[in-house]
Amino acid sequence: MITTFPIGYYRGRIENMVGYVRCGRQVFRSINDRPFNPQTDMQMRQRTKLSNILSAYRTLSSFVRESYQTRPPSLTAYNMFVKNNLRATDVFLDKREALAKACIVAEFNVSEGTLPPIETKASGDRLVTSLRLPVGFSIDETTTLGEVSSRLVGCNASLRYGDRISILYMVQVRPSEEFGLCMPHAQLKLYEFVLEGDSRIPFYTLMDERLFRAVDGHVGTDEQVGEGAVGYVHSRKTKRCTEYSTQSLALLPGTVLCRTYGSLRKSDKAAASYEKRVERGKLKGESGRELKVEKGKLKVESEELKRDKATVGKVVPMGRPNATRGVGEAVGRGIVKKPLKVEQARMLARTLQEKKENRKIRGTP
Repeated sequence: MITTFPIGYYRGRIENMVGYVRCGRQVFRSINDRPFNPQTDMQMRQRTKLSNILSAYRTLSSFVRESYQTRPPSLTAYNMFVKNNLRATDVFLDKREALAKACIVAEFNVSEGTLPPIETKASGDRLVTSLRLPVGFSIDETTTLGEVSSRLVGCNASLRYGDRISILYMVQVRPSEEFGLCMPHAQLKLYEFVLEGDSRIPFYTLMDERLFRAVDGHVGTDEQVGEGAVGYVHSRKTKRCTEYSTQSLALLPGTVLCRTYGSLRKSDKAAASYEKRVERGKLKGESGRELKVEKGKLKVESEELKRDKATVGKVVPMGRPNATRGVGEAVGRGIVKKPLKVEQARMLARTLQEKKENRKIRGTP
């Protein structure tokens, strides 16, 4: 792998080499044109999950590019998003859905950091968070941002003035023939506000009122908001970095599409869409050889193989106990030599030993 480049940056591909910029450094690497692809059950399961995660990243990328505070320098936000959600979500897309960039809303991880997380759970037909509000406090069209901020800071020890609350609403959009949509996809609605005690801005001009209600002394959603998932993320800007809470989206009650796409039946169907198909009873290999399918077996018919068999029959096999040193080399060249007998080899060795002793007696080297 090459990590230096003399002039500027290069992005693109030349034959089997690709260039890109990673963490501010120019990188060149080769591409494996023939990757090992055993298509095991686990591999196909991960592959069908990956398609939905990539679609979700495209939807959430505007937020998650900066929300992974604890990611190592060697990993990008994309790497962290894929790594965390391959383990956390089980949604499977078949090949056709993957090519159409379909997206099924799930409980995606959207941030990772050192601040305490905001817990979110379903309660009846709504979501309720761990953010506390004074009992009896209500929010309406006249409530200001300053009033909401002072209540939040006063009731939650983890919050300070100047902190930011981000609310991500990932809307699940179902297929609709009326609008020409044949695949499910997702849309992101992002709302953010900074805790300011003296602000006179009407709070609901910054926020979707369905996603921020006072519910029995906690922040929650309205009943039956819709189909999708919601996440509440706490962040704080410091001199060193921006700190984040570790958060994942929570499914709104009534969101059922992810269950359908997360079933074992859907997993098997999605994996089957990637399998190789045998057409007309034949498969062709890279060398042009034909593989005939007969009763579940593959028979290889190749002129090269026939020639190899004929050649092998003419060559003397190696590894015989009475073969001399030159026989192995001759076999490698396809030349047949008659091996010496053991007795002849012993006589030759004795003769050489006698000549050596005679030279010593005569004093000749």
